[in-house]
Order: sequence, then C-alpha cells, then structure tokens
Amino acid sequence: MGSGSNAANFWYFLFFEISEYDDVRSHRLIMGVISVFGIYGNLNIIIATVRKRAFRNKSGLIICTVALYDNVSLLCSFSIIIRTFRGVVIMQHECFKTMGFCFAVQLLSICALLTLALDRLIAVSFPCWYTTIRGWVPLFFATVLGAAISIPFMTLSIVNMEPDHTIPVCSEGTALPRSLQRYGNIIFFTINISIIAIYFIAYLILFWRRASRSMADHVVSASLRIHERAMKSIAVFVFVFCFSWFLSQLLASQLRMVESGTSPVVFVLKLVMICSISFSYSHCYYVYFWTSRDYRAAFLEQLRCASGLKIFVTSNIVMSSRANAPVGHS
Repeated sequence: MGSGSNAANFWYFLFFEISEYDDVRSHRLIMGVISVFGIYGNLNIIIATVRKRAFRNKSGLIICTVALYDNVSLLCSFSIIIRTFRGVVIMQHECFKTMGFCFAVQLLSICALLTLALDRLIAVSFPCWYTTIRGWVPLFFATVLGAAISIPFMTLSIVNMEPDHTIPVCSEGTALPRSLQRYGNIIFFTINISIIAIYFIAYLILFWRRASRSMADHVVSASLRIHERAMKSIAVFVFVFCFSWFLSQLLASQLRMVESGTSPVVFVLKLVMICSISFSYSHCYYVYFWTSRDYRAAFLEQLRCASGLKIFVTSNIVMSSRANAPVGHS
C-alpha cells in the first residue's frame, strides 16, 4: 500500500502540482536523457564509418556527417540544460551564441539530408552514370548548399537582433530574432517537404524501372536491386526525422493557442514536443541498428571491444557478400 500511495503521489505531483519552472526543468531532464543516448548512437555511426571502408561511400559519408551535425546540436542543447538546472537567468543574446550556432548546424544537417534524397533519386534514375560520380561530390554539394542558406540567414539574424532581454526558455527558435523565427520555420518546412517529395519520386521511378523492360539489362537490374536495399534504411532514417520535426511543429502551434500554461494537458504536450525534437537528432543509430545488417554487425563489434583503442582500427574485411553495395541495405 505504501509504494502504491507513493506512486500515486508522484504522478499527482508530476501532472497537477508542478510549477512552471519545474516544468521547464523536468522537460530539460528528459531531453538530456534522450540526448545522452543520441550522442552515444551518433558516435557509433562516426566510428563505424571511420573503421569500415564499405561505409565510406557517397551515402555513407553523408550519414556520418549528419551524425556529426546532430551531435553538435545535442551538445549545444546540453549547455542550455546545465544552465537551466543551475538556475542561471538566460538572456537572449547569450542564448543566440549557443542555440543560434545550433540552428546554423541544423541547417547544414537538413541540407545534407536533402542531398541524401537527391543522391538516392539519381542512383535509381541513372544507375550507370551514378557509379561515375566521385564519392566526395555529394558531401561537397551538401556543405555548399548548407553554407549558402545558413550564412546569409545567420547574418540577417545578427543584423536584426533585438535589444537584450530575458527569455523563459532558450531554444533554437527563441534564440532567433522574432522577425526571423517564422522564416526559419519556413526554410525547414520547405526542405522537409522537398525531401519527402524526392523520395516519393525515387520510389515511383524504382517501381517503374522494375516493371519495365529495362530490367532485361542485367547490369541495370542488379544495380537497381542494390539501390533498392540501400534506400530502405535511408528512407526510414529520413522519414523518422521529418515526422519528428512536423510533430514538434504541430504541437508547438497547438501550445500557442492554449491559455493555461500549467495544466496537465499542456505539460504532456510539451513533453511529447521535447521528446520529438530530441529524438529527431538521436534516432539515426537506432534506425540503422534495426534495418541494416552491416551496420548492426559493426555496432555490435564496437560494443564488444574490450579496449577503447580497438574501435579505431580500420578494417577492410568484407562484412557480407554485399559489402561493395551502397550502405543501408537490409
């Protein structure tokens, strides 16, 4: 009876007696826990890419870069989480130094995801020509595209920065000037929609090619089968990110219309929103662990390493009969 009563008191406190400040701290704590798992997973992807030559192809390098960007974003969030628990009053200009940089990194990350979608579209549309593209070209394109969007936007943010003032919560959105917050959301919304549309077109082309007479060409047929396997893990990874982002935006728009900031419904909505945001930068490792045999084998191998130095020993060993195929196949 005692434990049941304590549990009931805990849930009552959590949902009904929680203050606005404790609300922020509890959300930050959950965000921190998810971020720890995300940083661990992203580091595994980076290490696996360094160790395994089979992962250092066009799509594999982009995935590794996205994992790096996501870890930078998660580390930026950690600095804000620490300040929240220390009770430090956060000013907008100070928030911008950390989370404004985080926003720029996220622009680079989503441009890399857009490039990954274009990479898959070209791979299934022109499978033979795709093999002639140098491995560094997609990564270079993603970096240039991200810089072309993030540098002007962050420059405008600095120019339009408002007088310094305290903010209740420091995040990527609140760090930006109010006049540019809407445009930041529009950029992410447009790129996310473009990614989904490109993958949809790529799957239509893949389906059409499989049903057409071009499959009589054994070279093209084999290449398309390889790319089809590769697209499964990549598509799941990208769609989880897009879904998490859209869910967080939907919840944010609903929270703006709610008057009471301390009701249990608002607490739960904020909790789901925080989890979706954190998960969007933490899920890559876990998606590939369950959808890609080659990545899973590499992750388990790294997990079994007794010495931390062993994981950085590069390997050219063939992991499976399809090791020369693009990364991400099941």
